[in-house]
Amino acid sequence: FLPNDAARGIPPPNWFLVFLERILDHNQAVLSLLGSLPEQFRNRPPKYIRSLLYDYR
Repeated sequence: FLPNDAARGIPPPNWFLVFLERILDHNQAVLSLLGSLPEQFRNRPPKYIRSLLYDYR
């Protein structure tokens, strides 16, 4: 599972990096997977993406 690997210092899988790249490219097929977008990202891509890892116990 991706978060478990990240917690152990294992780099993210290629699909995750490609997913983030497609968001930054403003790829409509990928953006449609995210549901409704904030107004500021509907016509132009974000400059940065932050991903967070939560440790649920």
